[in-house]
Amino acid sequence: MNADCLRRTIAVRAARIILRAALPAAWAIGRTRGAVVRVRWAWRCRGKPPVRDEGGEKLTRDELQALGNLAAGRDVRART
Repeated sequence: MNADCLRRTIAVRAARIILRAALPAAWAIGRTRGAVVRVRWAWRCRGKPPVRDEGGEKLTRDELQALGNLAAGRDVRART
């Protein structure tokens, strides 16, 4: 009878240790996965800048950068 009780006690303690190690790991994986999903969603929703202006001509790099700065709320004229 004592041997059975000892085996059960050891099994319960081992299961408890495994769960205590697994739960925080699963929580961290879930948090990381959630962050990745939010970043992907934000990237997908932000849209692409226009490549051509209204006349059909391609925009220069400086014009694209200025549009990006305006969309981000930055005023590059304030820099010195």
